[in-house]
Amino acid sequence: MHRDRSQASRSSLLAAGALAILAIGLLALGGWTVVRLMRMPAAATGAPPPGEAPDALTPQTIETVLAAARAYLSNGQPGSAEVILREAVTHSPDSQQLLLLLGETLMHLNRLDEAYDAYTKAVFIGPDHPEYRHVAGTIASALNRPEDAEIHFLKALSLNPSNPKYALYAAQVQRRLGKIDAARANLVVATKLDPSQATAWGSLAAIALDENRPSVALQYVAHARRLEPEAAVWRLLESKALRRDGRAEDALGVLRELPEAQRTSDPAVLEEMALCLGMLQRPADAARLYVTATAAAPDNPLLAYEAAVWLDRAGDRAQALLFARSAALAGNEDARRLVRLWEATP
Repeated sequence: MHRDRSQASRSSLLAAGALAILAIGLLALGGWTVVRLMRMPAAATGAPPPGEAPDALTPQTIETVLAAARAYLSNGQPGSAEVILREAVTHSPDSQQLLLLLGETLMHLNRLDEAYDAYTKAVFIGPDHPEYRHVAGTIASALNRPEDAEIHFLKALSLNPSNPKYALYAAQVQRRLGKIDAARANLVVATKLDPSQATAWGSLAAIALDENRPSVALQYVAHARRLEPEAAVWRLLESKALRRDGRAEDALGVLRELPEAQRTSDPAVLEEMALCLGMLQRPADAARLYVTATAAAPDNPLLAYEAAVWLDRAGDRAQALLFARSAALAGNEDARRLVRLWEATP
């Protein structure tokens, strides 16, 4: 019996050692080789008898596997990296570094659910680290799991309170969750830690605008505009705040400085410019914006629908009906309702 245990132990050690050699050899032989070797009978591979857990890998073996997997990733072969990492994890399921690299590999393969599982196992094994939490939070956010993302980002911030990135990311998911006061507090933290965070200033402006405080929004967005003067997103936000503050002409002027191609193609910019023109009692000018945009993108039914709406507001029902029919034929349901309504109205 003692002899059987000794043989089993030697078999497990041989299997662990073989994995290290295998990891090195894979770089030259290709990922398919490891799959074949894994499927070889236990007697040929030196694997432990059925029912017995394989011995944990030595630190040196883990480093060898990690090096081989990183080389595969560098060479654009994440599938091969996954093969050796998964086999290594069966031997050492509590190795944080193996799980972290497995998570990174699965991200390369766009398998975010599995990547998130690997990262969460890694962070709970420890030691905890703010960047590990940040990656886990980013994956959770991409998976539309904002509650989980918030937990990770807040933990990252508690582990490194001096990094504004963690406060900013926490704030963004808190906005998604409707935790506006918490989001605002973290955005203020981010701006204090790094006043050059344009996204933090812009997010504060957006919150103020949501709360119908356009004058406050303008103060915040001014910081974002100074930091990123060419960014259309801050220009658009400033225009909305100006319009909400009753300054439609100024709002329109902010957007007129954008390149013409963007003014005639960006749906958000078109909508805001049209709203400004509507506020200035110039629906015909708003209609012309959409007519021009429709001519540049005739396959976009939403633009044709908006052209119809503004033409009707400008008093040109006949022309509006033509655009509405075009949008309806392209599948726009709102346009179909308009056509039915207008055709039924003398």
